[in-house]
Amino acid sequence: MHHPRKLRLGYIWANYHEQVIETLISSIFQYHNRSKFEIYGYSLVDADDEFTEQMRSGCDVFTNLAQMSSVDAAQCIHSDRINILIDLGGYTSLNRPEILALQPAPIQVQYLGDTSTMKSEFIQYILADSWLISDDLAADYSQKIIELRHAFVASPLAITPQLKSLRDFGLPSSTLRFCCFNRSDKFDLQVFASWMRILQQVPKSVLWLIESNPEMNDTLCHLAQQQGITPERLVFTPHLPLAEYQAAYSWADIFLDTFVANTGAIAIHALLAGTPIITCLGTTFVSRMGASICAAMGLQDALVGDTAIAYEQKAVYLATEPNELPIMRRILASHRHNLPLFQPQQWIADLEAALWQVWQRS
Repeated sequence: MHHPRKLRLGYIWANYHEQVIETLISSIFQYHNRSKFEIYGYSLVDADDEFTEQMRSGCDVFTNLAQMSSVDAAQCIHSDRINILIDLGGYTSLNRPEILALQPAPIQVQYLGDTSTMKSEFIQYILADSWLISDDLAADYSQKIIELRHAFVASPLAITPQLKSLRDFGLPSSTLRFCCFNRSDKFDLQVFASWMRILQQVPKSVLWLIESNPEMNDTLCHLAQQQGITPERLVFTPHLPLAEYQAAYSWADIFLDTFVANTGAIAIHALLAGTPIITCLGTTFVSRMGASICAAMGLQDALVGDTAIAYEQKAVYLATEPNELPIMRRILASHRHNLPLFQPQQWIADLEAALWQVWQRS
């Protein structure tokens, strides 16, 4: 394998229909060092939205593969002489792993869109870190791990000024406001029971959630009542545009993560806005993302519990100790402008160094 002056790096993706993931992915292409990399983008769907346009503008070459057969798509990538191809979809819907099965690039890497192992010879690597894939979990992955030094993702998002009031969100002004802006399909009985025990220990508090449907709201209120929490302490907000979610964090005090499937991009948005996130370290990639993100800020001891009980204790402590929440907000504000978690250019530089090492070893 020859050693080019520049590596041709390809990204292949489908449309996720989930703004928070698209936002992270679409923002990174523009930061690559063009003296060392040429960036090729391959879209698997016909999409014409702001995220697709941002991806397109961040690439040196952009190709829509949506109408091509898998063989023709693989031939297109191969003809572009891609050195390393990063797949952003895995086995998720709309993605086409059969294209990668034809091995259009000599090195193929799994990243972000699918967190489980693909168990395939045609994907040789996965991008992760030691929090996401611990030594115990590494044995379950067929891919070699490209370990990212600081964080498994980065976000450059600016926080939109707050345009809505507490009253607009239906939030009380004299209580502590826990929140979880994850989708309700990430909720389970265990995490909801933990949330209710937290509310029991912090009497002057509410839990702020995103409204999914009336039936789900009624179910959650019923479960709360069973655990001695009045339904009025659950506040439901309709779905909002992404920018308004970002702004809404200024009204939230503490974000409570879900267990089975952690928040990813949403956690970065919350921390960027100065809202601490309490998370619980699980046993799978997707249940360890919150811990990875908190560790990228050096806050794993304060914000990451290794059991549900520890998770509850950390949330209650942060909510009830008078000085802890203001101190945490100051720490988050001080990190906003210097950590790779919030600085994609630094994060991309680390990614590029890792990819060059992989190429040279090959």
